[in-house]
Amino acid sequence: MSAPSRQDRVHDLDVPTFLAAEPAMHDRLCRRYDLELPRLTALAGMNREERGTGRRFRLLLVPENLFRLDGLVPSLCRLLGLSCPSPFPELRPAPLITLATRFRFHLVALREWCSGLGLELEWVDLVGVGDLVETIQQLAEASPSTRMHYAEAQIYASSSREPVEDRLLRYLGILCDEVFIGPSVLHLDPANACSANCLFCGYHSPLIERKTWRYPGWSEQQLDMALFPDLVKDLRELHVDQHIAVAGEGEPCSHPHVFEMLRMLTEQGLRVSLYTNALRLDRERLCALVELGLDQMVLNVSAGTAETYQRIHPGAPQGFFLQLGRDLTAMMAHRRARGFTRTELVLKQVLTTLNVQELPAMVEQACAIGADVLYVELMHDTGNYTRHLKVGPDRLVELRSMLETAARRCQEHGIVFYDHPMLQLEAMLAAEKGSSEAEATSSKQHLAMARGCFAGWFFSRVYSDGQIGFCCHHRKLGTLRQNSFRDLWFSPRYHRFRLAAKRFDPAENERCDNDRWLLDEDCARCGNFHTGEIYYQDLRLLGLLRYVRR
Repeated sequence: MSAPSRQDRVHDLDVPTFLAAEPAMHDRLCRRYDLELPRLTALAGMNREERGTGRRFRLLLVPENLFRLDGLVPSLCRLLGLSCPSPFPELRPAPLITLATRFRFHLVALREWCSGLGLELEWVDLVGVGDLVETIQQLAEASPSTRMHYAEAQIYASSSREPVEDRLLRYLGILCDEVFIGPSVLHLDPANACSANCLFCGYHSPLIERKTWRYPGWSEQQLDMALFPDLVKDLRELHVDQHIAVAGEGEPCSHPHVFEMLRMLTEQGLRVSLYTNALRLDRERLCALVELGLDQMVLNVSAGTAETYQRIHPGAPQGFFLQLGRDLTAMMAHRRARGFTRTELVLKQVLTTLNVQELPAMVEQACAIGADVLYVELMHDTGNYTRHLKVGPDRLVELRSMLETAARRCQEHGIVFYDHPMLQLEAMLAAEKGSSEAEATSSKQHLAMARGCFAGWFFSRVYSDGQIGFCCHHRKLGTLRQNSFRDLWFSPRYHRFRLAAKRFDPAENERCDNDRWLLDEDCARCGNFHTGEIYYQDLRLLGLLRYVRR
């Protein structure tokens, strides 16, 4: 007679079988893996004969219980009314280069520990957890052959700012429904005030007649500096290592202590990107930012001529566009003279009906200044008052040609051209055709809808009032005035949000502190879709996507 298959062993109900120490998690994993097993609480009501041969139990290994094995037996003992000795040591994820080895020893030790209690424990690797930890360990070792085999994965790209170990810990967290370290990106809002009044801005455009989000004192709100030292400490210790985006609903440089903030962040070795309109930055202050060691400065220009600049940014002083060009050229000369390679200059150009024809001039401006990156994007939908500024379908084919020319021109001058607008354009063109291509492109871009949202592992936000945001939209859950960032990030409530976003099931939706639903219509306009796409494609390329369960 042949040995019983893994599936037969799972459904051998003569042996009490479980997936988790907590009844709710056990039931949820049964549903997730489509298993019909008795509820965990039923074990407590069994007599010895009903439990099977002696005290024999079966554990089904899945990624979700991989790092919770230390709690399984004590919980089982409590259910059975047995006394339990000292706690069993937990399996820690790091260092990943020894994870598979430590996992094997952990299982053997767990079985021996159970034997000492008179319990016979067997396990069934339901979905290949052993293969998973072996793969993670191999990826963490990152030998030349491994890097060659996974050459297309962003995790090993020279442009990646995350250490391989940290990126893998985030991927492992996604697979196991756990969180081991902080987000890779933090969006920091120092202040709400802004004087540029960009026409396309969803917060400050003078075209928006009803600014319903503004509460009394909103425009004057600034992040309390008393909260900042502890926040910086948490960010460093939690390995927030891709970048801190100092940006916000206003101009960051309107905060009186923004330079002190930037200094505190860079002194801790954190990668900092400053998003600014530069209205408060003269030549001297621009050069001072280079000296601070910023990783990146993203400067909103959104025009190719002085006339258009003034029209789109009505709050800017007359003549600022030309002065800005001179000051940025001087800043880049200062950077070269100092021998610095950091403080990458990114010129951001938001395309609208008012400036789309100036894309060639925008490219030439980037070349003349010596910018490192040209970041072009199509204007986001910011409501009915500004919708007329969005580039219409009649310009899309022409725009594709212009973008392709711009990309070639940038390449000739060694300027990086972000492909963000091409992705946006593909979606808009497909939508115009009304074909299945539109659905496919949309699902590619709006990962939250199609695949679940991973923002709970790679992103978080700190608003100017000290509240914590879950994602790029207004999803608030907690405040630094009551808890540290570390405590909020690892809190059960944040984790509940994290898992709800991953599953993206309306039945498990969560209500945020600001009375917004976590899963909402604006998820289809996610500003983090590009980062989410990188994570998703890496999981696919690394062979890890099969372990993602929603």
